[in-house]
Amino acid sequence: MSGYRLRLYQEAAALAADAGRWDDLWGRSAAPPPTARARCVAHWVRTFAPARLFGLAVEHEGQLVAALPLVVGRTKRLLSVVRLPWNDWCAAGDLLLDPLTDTDEALDVLLDGVRATRRPLLWLDGVPLEHGPWRQFAAAIARRGQRAECHERYRIGTVEIGRDWAAYQARWSGNFRRQMRKMLKRGEELGGAALAMYRPTSRSEVEPLLRLGFEIEDRGWKGVAGTSVLRSAGAWDYYREQA
Repeated sequence: MSGYRLRLYQEAAALAADAGRWDDLWGRSAAPPPTARARCVAHWVRTFAPARLFGLAVEHEGQLVAALPLVVGRTKRLLSVVRLPWNDWCAAGDLLLDPLTDTDEALDVLLDGVRATRRPLLWLDGVPLEHGPWRQFAAAIARRGQRAECHERYRIGTVEIGRDWAAYQARWSGNFRRQMRKMLKRGEELGGAALAMYRPTSRSEVEPLLRLGFEIEDRGWKGVAGTSVLRSAGAWDYYREQA
């Protein structure tokens, strides 16, 4: 007996109830996003995929040492898969892995759990395969002789500004500089702008501020297309509860 065993969470409430251990693993893992914490995952599941959770975790000596939240879904509306809690609105969950554990054994138990879901495909959107835990996960799949395919979905462009703002501005095209001057002048004519920072101390203060932000989004192209948060079923409730 290796001492590593699989734990399965099939209800959001069960995952939220074990948030202490799950979030302890989150803290020991390599830079996962805040939305990988237990209550964030449970909130996503309750909103977008009720009764479709396969929360996989590996226990060792009372601690969780690996975890992967999955939900049942369909890809291309045809094939039944298990996938990360992910949609066009937001992503919740990530691969959590304690770097001090026997990662090969922990990942083997985790992959046995994936197989036990009895779905023909594990479909992972937006996974950074160059990141340590995911690189180890891909290596574990290869070591077990299982088949996996990876396809680049998109690249994220970056602008190198450096530490000298004036030097960065000097690289702008003349047309862009003129456009920026025109925008600044228009802003001044409309009364100028000021930065305001709010620190809500109660739930009653959060909702109107959040709605104000999403009303700005709704006045743009997303509102025209009917895809803004305020015009999409479930999205407003999700972000309000998250906030």
